[in-house]
Amino acid sequence: GGKPITDITQRVPAGEIEELVTGFAERVAAKDDRPTDNVAAVHLHSDQIQIDLSTDALIHSPLELVDGETVLFENRNTIRIAIAISLPRRGGRCMIVPSRARKPRLDKALIVALRKAHGMIQLERGLPVIHVAPTSPYDRKIQRLAFLSPDIQRDIMRGLQPPTLNLKKLLHLDIPADWNAQKGALGWVESATP
Repeated sequence: GGKPITDITQRVPAGEIEELVTGFAERVAAKDDRPTDNVAAVHLHSDQIQIDLSTDALIHSPLELVDGETVLFENRNTIRIAIAISLPRRGGRCMIVPSRARKPRLDKALIVALRKAHGMIQLERGLPVIHVAPTSPYDRKIQRLAFLSPDIQRDIMRGLQPPTLNLKKLLHLDIPADWNAQKGALGWVESATP
């Protein structure tokens, strides 16, 4: 379905395509050490990304698709999955947004880090106070999570963070102080919460 992306005059970000395809491969071939090795080809269209996946990826577990994902065809070696997308513009640049409600995916490492961050601060008169600075660089990075926007923290606790966001990535990002800017920097979109 949809026109091939070569017929579209807008440019699309390769990094976002890679993150979406990697997230899909990791979800459907979770037991493989290198799940992206199972991706044979990726076809980008105006309303969907089609991923050709080796059927070897499905040996250990059955294919579980979510809303917005459909099987287009299957043969002995390959199964082609279509993932519905939209291409909204944000600030003059095109973004790729999966056009589906995601199932919650609780990330235990993110949740534990967020709880640890809140354990490092105290509230006095409703404001966060840090009495003792963390001694390790890792704890200093973790502590920043306590200052994420309440919406972002709530989504993390519910497993509704962007599919490509994990603790390792979060700790290496520059996190703006402005809550609205945080959402853009960390990959939240309006449709993140069902």
